[in-house]
Amino acid sequence: MYSLLEKIYLSFVIDVHWLRTPRIPDRWKYLLQKYFFLLFPYLYWNKEHNAYKLKLLNRIVYIPTIEHITFLQGTYIDHAYLKQYIKPNAVVIDVGAHAGEFALVCTTLLNAQEIYSFEPLKKIYELLRLNTPYAAYHAAVGTAEHQTLYIPKNTVASSIFQTSPEDTPEESHSISLDGMPQITRLPHIDLLKIDVEGMEYDVLMASKTAIKKSSYICIEVSMHRPSTKSALDTLALIKECVPNIQIVHIGTIFPFKTGRQVAVDILLHNPAINVL
Repeated sequence: MYSLLEKIYLSFVIDVHWLRTPRIPDRWKYLLQKYFFLLFPYLYWNKEHNAYKLKLLNRIVYIPTIEHITFLQGTYIDHAYLKQYIKPNAVVIDVGAHAGEFALVCTTLLNAQEIYSFEPLKKIYELLRLNTPYAAYHAAVGTAEHQTLYIPKNTVASSIFQTSPEDTPEESHSISLDGMPQITRLPHIDLLKIDVEGMEYDVLMASKTAIKKSSYICIEVSMHRPSTKSALDTLALIKECVPNIQIVHIGTIFPFKTGRQVAVDILLHNPAINVL
């Protein structure tokens, strides 16, 4: 966990990157709203949904914690580059959607037409439903029918791996993308995004058909953190499904407090699919 001073420092670092990142709408307005919220968070607490309710980026957004307003910035910064690859009216599948942060990027930045979001945590899924007008499913994606997830204080880092005795376990239903009529009926997928804290190999095993018809795959690949398979195994599985797939962008490399890189964002492209 980070101390208060570390959180303040990281928030300012994010702000600098926020202002330097092109394509993000209403950047200055967001910062003004952010710091007013940080000064008076109690004004935004919504008892009905047990979350903070703000108007950001010209829409109502529910966030689970105060720090989450900075996390939302980071989601935009990390994925702004997608604008040069993903054209408007895209079909997006968001596995590991959390409260809909990436879906918000797809809506406001990429102008996506359809988004299918998957989130296994019950409380966070309820916020996802509030934050996205598109299809949202309360489920993990994988080959097993059920999964036990361990939830730390920072719910973004929830996974099947218990990293602290303070983590709270929660049972979750698990589904296969390749077994969902809503997904199998899609003639193509413009962007398949996977961010599941070490479970990416399991998601891919349950999504082989979806992989084959995805133009782009944006995946957070685990490195120095618990995961069901290694980074090489994960990328090899994608290559097995689409032999001519290409890595077109190496995105954010996520460090931990120890300085070790725990994960990296990778964007892959199937050149055989050009539907946009």
